[in-house]
Amino acid sequence: MARLTKKQLIDYIVYQATRGRFFGDRRDGRAPPITLQNFTQEMFRCGAKALRARLSGLSYRQVLQEGMAAIEDVQRMQTAALPNALRAACEQRVRANFWQLEATMAAKRNISESVDDAVAELAGPLLNKHPKWASHRCAVKIEPQLNKALSSEGLQPLRVDAIRKRVEKYRTRVR
Repeated sequence: MARLTKKQLIDYIVYQATRGRFFGDRRDGRAPPITLQNFTQEMFRCGAKALRARLSGLSYRQVLQEGMAAIEDVQRMQTAALPNALRAACEQRVRANFWQLEATMAAKRNISESVDDAVAELAGPLLNKHPKWASHRCAVKIEPQLNKALSSEGLQPLRVDAIRKRVEKYRTRVR
């Protein structure tokens, strides 16, 4: 992308400031006599000339900074222009998504806790009987019973490695 010239930057800033009505130079044409009917429009023309004169005296870097500030102001005005009802609807959607995510996380946490309880129920007596067994051996032993119990509750079966991790977790809690 080519670097914008100082004149192009000034044109953009003045154009945005006057909402596309004036450039503040000869492209605007001659100003008509100011009357009560055209006062508001001519106010923008005079403001555009004054703004262009001020920006022309600045360095390229300062004009660039003014341009960035102008872009931020335009974005802020566009956001503020949203009707209150639309803004409220957006906020409500964000809250609803947050609540849905929170409920999903709570449900997942509850499922995880119920699986941990089932592992503890099956692994506890086995580890009491054989305390020196490795977690993997215990997981292999309880896998068929655990997966049958999970399937009856409508949950997905676990692989041996996942069961082993839960057995280790149970072991560290019990000690």
